[in-house]
Amino acid sequence: MAPRRWAVVVFVLLVLVEAYLVFWRTVGVPATSIDQRDIIVLSASSQALSLNQTFRFGASGLCGISLYFDVAHAAPGDEVTLELRDAGENGVRWGRDFEFVLRHAVVPASAIHDRKRFRWGFEPLKQSSGRWFRLLVYAPSGVGVLASRTRSLRDAGLYIGAEPAWGELAFETSAKSDTVAKQILNKIRREPSRVVPVLAFGALILAVHLAFLRILLFVVSGGLPPDLQ
Repeated sequence: MAPRRWAVVVFVLLVLVEAYLVFWRTVGVPATSIDQRDIIVLSASSQALSLNQTFRFGASGLCGISLYFDVAHAAPGDEVTLELRDAGENGVRWGRDFEFVLRHAVVPASAIHDRKRFRWGFEPLKQSSGRWFRLLVYAPSGVGVLASRTRSLRDAGLYIGAEPAWGELAFETSAKSDTVAKQILNKIRREPSRVVPVLAFGALILAVHLAFLRILLFVVSGGLPPDLQ
């Protein structure tokens, strides 16, 4: 392949990587890094199980949380209750959970597939970026909740009842504005005055890329353009 074609290929690959980082890669949506060797099932033998997981969210439009349940021994009529609460400025990680309930759902155990991802979707929370949340899970004795023995999230905490526990629930979150591009658009909608700075920054990025391509093409051809020597 000719050197100039190699240069174009390298440039296109660079642009594709940047496009992935800006338009496709999710940011600010915490999820447990699950290693099957570390997975445990939290359950109660004779009474309902009460779990709560705190986490700090970094994107706007929190709209869903996915969990994993063990329902192999669930009895007919068993239900799982899910609550999402506002955990304040710092997650209230060492205190009682008297937070405001933001979302609530009661799910029949029969609607959950054993050890498969169950997504709880809800109306997006527009101002979720930078906030702490508490996810509460109430499960009957026949239903277990999958968790990890290790911690992969820094800004998170697991409680069994009112007692702090090591590890974290096996969970994933999703948001409407979960990419860099979506977050920028969301900020522009909230503050139209940001349009001009964003367009100016975009023009600067474009100019830098075009200059890089020009330099790359001249380098592979044996030198620099005269105005850059």
